This record gives sequence, C-alpha cells and structure tokens, in this order.
Amino acid sequence: MGFVALSALSPLVLLTLGIWGLSRAGELRILPTILFAIGVILAVVAALDVPLKIRLDEAGVHRRCLLRRQVLAWDDVLGLRRPRTRRGRRAADRSVRSSPGAAEGADPGRGGLLVETTARRQYLLSAGRERPATYAAIEEVVRRHAPGLSLPGPPYYPRAESAL
Repeated sequence: MGFVALSALSPLVLLTLGIWGLSRAGELRILPTILFAIGVILAVVAALDVPLKIRLDEAGVHRRCLLRRQVLAWDDVLGLRRPRTRRGRRAADRSVRSSPGAAEGADPGRGGLLVETTARRQYLLSAGRERPATYAAIEEVVRRHAPGLSLPGPPYYPRAESAL
C-alpha cells in the first residue's frame, strides 16, 4: 500500500507546488507551469497504471487501477518475473549464491512481480515482495490454469543473524 500512497503523493505535491507558484506569480511563469504539467501527467499515469487490487483466476490476471480495469488472458501472458533495479542488481547477484534455489540460477526474489505479455508489454502486479502464503497461492493458480508459464522463484527474505 506504500507504493500506491507514494504514487498518489508525488503528483499531488507537484500539482500543489505548481498551483501555488501560478497563484503567487500573477502571470504565467515557466517553472510553476512545468511543475503543474508534470504533476498532471504523473497523476494520470498513476491513476491508469498503478494497481490497487490484483486477482488471478481461470480467465487470467485481473488488474484494478483507479481509472481502469484490465484482464490479461493467460494466452497473452508469457510469464511472471521480478524487476531488477540498478542498485539492487549487484546485491541480488551476490545473494543468489546464498538464496534457496541458487543452483538452478533462480531469481532471488527481492522485488515485486511483473507480468510479461505477448505484446512485449510489462504490467506491475506488486511493488514489494509478497508473503510466502500469497506466493504459494499465485503458484497454485498459475500451475493449474497456465501450466507452461514461467514463474520466478519465491520471495527472498534474508534470515536474521542470531546473536552468538
């Protein structure tokens, strides 16, 4: 839910700064106008593409965003994967050796989930790691309704070091 809040907060801050700058300037100024325009664009993108609720069933992947609902049929889905970030790539590559399934080159499971489609598009399912029980439910639905689909490894939760 933090990602959704951040997706709403960023455009709201830019819109507020833009409106405040435009109201104080008395005339059309470049910087407040740019801030306002960027805020509007980010708000529209967030409302159309940030998922509020995800459901997987026999029909496919259902994404509900603020301004649209979308169903990705299993026939159109190539696989699920975890995103990599520049900052997290090195840490994730180092941790693969110690994570479960490292021998098979499994994904360490540090990020959320993305859906890759046949139209070469990627859709966000979750921004953070899912709980192990949620992953097991996702795996169950994918195995039952889309048996050939590629699925990333389970989320990786580093074990807390015990004090000796």
